[in-house]
Amino acid sequence: MVGVVTRQLARRPDRSPGAPVAVGLDSHIIVTAALELIDEHGAAAFTIRALSARLGVRAPTIYWHVGSKAELLEAVVDRVVVDTAPSVHCEGPWDVRVRHLFSVVRQPLVAHPNVASLMRSVHSRAFERWIGEALDIARDAGFRDHDVPAYARTIVTTALACAQSEVNIRATHYMEVDPRDASCRRYRVKPDVLRAGLPPDVALTTSYDIDEEHDRMTRIFVDGLRVELERVRARRPRRARNAHHD
Repeated sequence: MVGVVTRQLARRPDRSPGAPVAVGLDSHIIVTAALELIDEHGAAAFTIRALSARLGVRAPTIYWHVGSKAELLEAVVDRVVVDTAPSVHCEGPWDVRVRHLFSVVRQPLVAHPNVASLMRSVHSRAFERWIGEALDIARDAGFRDHDVPAYARTIVTTALACAQSEVNIRATHYMEVDPRDASCRRYRVKPDVLRAGLPPDVALTTSYDIDEEHDRMTRIFVDGLRVELERVRARRPRRARNAHHD
């Protein structure tokens, strides 16, 4: 279930006497350095000590600027999936908007795969933005008001699942970019991992274009949502269906 919790990065506008000071250091610089470390070494390996060493300051200085470690990690996630991500909204019919939302969720998480793991434990403003857009999409599609939250949640969780699936593929040790593909979009299971004598049709499934895979998964979801919408409409009383079309 997607949680919606919004917090702001801790700010310290009033320095007390003796508060740590580092010339030129601010929360933006600290979040940038933290993101670099997480991109390089993973979220599990991230420590305030390592961040302090990179910035050349003591840990209390970092805490003074950003609050707790939890708040810092939340700010890192927000930097990736909110502050630098494309706009979550686009104009057009509901199916076009679903495809756009899937793309907006996908792009930052694929670009920063180690941040994706943080989202299991860190709440982000992105959840509120994504679910807000999904609610509008579900309403525009024509779902009944009391069903809209459930379908909005399904849209967001499926978008996240598709993005996480691609992140997993890129990070799996037995997968690699196909060296024959200059675009670096085609992935394959490493040849030395494959069992000898693998049936030809099974072997064909071990190599694929990740962009095509994303488009296919999005298309299948949209088509399924369209079928679900027709099913829901068919169950409405005739008077309610006529009122909707009017």
